[in-house]
Amino acid sequence: MATLACLPGSDVQDSDGSDSPDGPDSPDGYHIRRKVGVPMYLWPGLTTPCGWEQVVKAAAQVDLLILNPDSGPGKQSIETFSMKADICSGAGQRVLGYVSSNYMRRDIKDVLRDIEKYRSWYALEGFFIDEMYCTDLAGLEYYKQIRKAVKSDRSKDDTTHANQLLVFNPGVPQVPEAYMPVADVFVVFEGSAQAYVSYQASQYATKHSMSKFWHIVHSCSTEDLVMQTLRRFHEREAKWLYMTDLTMPNPYCSLGSKEVWQRLLSYMSDSSDRAAVKHIS
Repeated sequence: MATLACLPGSDVQDSDGSDSPDGPDSPDGYHIRRKVGVPMYLWPGLTTPCGWEQVVKAAAQVDLLILNPDSGPGKQSIETFSMKADICSGAGQRVLGYVSSNYMRRDIKDVLRDIEKYRSWYALEGFFIDEMYCTDLAGLEYYKQIRKAVKSDRSKDDTTHANQLLVFNPGVPQVPEAYMPVADVFVVFEGSAQAYVSYQASQYATKHSMSKFWHIVHSCSTEDLVMQTLRRFHEREAKWLYMTDLTMPNPYCSLGSKEVWQRLLSYMSDSSDRAAVKHIS
């Protein structure tokens, strides 16, 4: 995942607050209300319209936002980010602090230091740990240490962090199942729309709640790719989706085109739109 910010009806819920896939069917066959999760790797006010204002306006559809001031927390608190995070939290959205693990190459002390920096500077609902090592179980203890730091009661005022959301991003589905209890959510796809068409989930995916998985899809550059992405998401075991027409090397420097953004929001909120997507071949 690109890591640098662009500079100057009621639902049945799990105990963690996420929607349960075991709730009653909705009229269009949706078991849960799926949501949008956005990599907000953009400086507030530098895009027109402002991306942060757009996601707040879409609070009914957008649940998760990744805050990433400088490939992590950076060297100091930035007031504009703090203000935007507070506004999003006030709208009921969950803001997550971006931290890279660099496939376990980063010293665990540096990773935990980033977590503490975020907590000192921003009011967050959790953390997004990027570049997760998942080739084998060699990283299990490393990522358990991250979980312990995120979920523990380490704040100076003894505030509990047990309910903070922990997301790991391996970007691929081939994650050994032993890692599943370590994080609340896994990004099991991050890539282009063309690659997403042939994406295959792990065999164990159906054993878990949809709220365990998040898909991030870029390069949705044609109407056909947009519709195919929504169709494939509809079929798969994941609660969160992000979709943009922007491409590599940095598809997260804005929300992309208004048309693709609105199509994503419409899919999440409109049962007739989802019904139409179901019939795409």
